[in-house]
Amino acid sequence: ESAYCDSLQRAFIADSVVSFAKTFLGLPYHYGACDPKTGFDCSHFVSYCYGRLGVKLPVSSLALSQEGSRIDLANAKKGDLLFFKGRNISNPKVGHVALVIGSEPGHLYIIHSTHRGVVIDDYYKMDYYKARFIEARRIAY
Repeated sequence: ESAYCDSLQRAFIADSVVSFAKTFLGLPYHYGACDPKTGFDCSHFVSYCYGRLGVKLPVSSLALSQEGSRIDLANAKKGDLLFFKGRNISNPKVGHVALVIGSEPGHLYIIHSTHRGVVIDDYYKMDYYKARFIEARRIAY
């Protein structure tokens, strides 16, 4: 029963964080910013959305990449995080983070704050991000 309750709570938090994140679609990107009225950078966006649900996370992509546990990309589901290299593909360090909002065969939908603002993308259709993918992680909560 405890595992069942844990999975229900996990699903509720994942659904809630995704619903909340979607309310910011179209908000501009602002480096180093965490303002729901004027914009976010990628890591502040993820941290802010989870924080609203009481899940305290760091506000840098690199620090976020140390949270939770590494998972196989094929097992990524709503609420998980994907980490990427930044604009300089030769730099191996984490430079970007996105929140998984759902999947179906051949599709992995993410929401993230990019130079295009807060947008939803299909990871598998984004060569830019596929080339920069580092890892997927499941946050502990």
